[in-house]
Amino acid sequence: MHTVTFPWPPSCLSPNAKRRSHWSKYSGPTKKYRALCGWLAKEQGLHLNRRNDPDAKWNVALTFNQPTKHRRDMDGMLGSFKAGLDGLADAMGVDDHKFELSLKTGEFIKGGSVTAQIEAIL
Repeated sequence: MHTVTFPWPPSCLSPNAKRRSHWSKYSGPTKKYRALCGWLAKEQGLHLNRRNDPDAKWNVALTFNQPTKHRRDMDGMLGSFKAGLDGLADAMGVDDHKFELSLKTGEFIKGGSVTAQIEAIL
């Protein structure tokens, strides 16, 4: 099992913020966050053999450690982290449709974070 910690997604990636603005306002931050998450996954030791079974599936357990006690719903947090999941998939060399997600809220942490525990499904 691999555990990787990512920074809290920028607020402009929230689905609620996206629906109120033109796509060009969040396109750049989306690309930056995706690249950052892919780089952090590799930096934290997530190196998979690209010759893995192409049909393999992955359990990805996400824990959202919110930056404030402001109430957020789970679908909004997941939507905000979409670019992060794409970056994780890039680092793993797999398509994110191979992910079986489980979601939970964790502790409140200054600045916030998202922790992913990744495990192959045998």
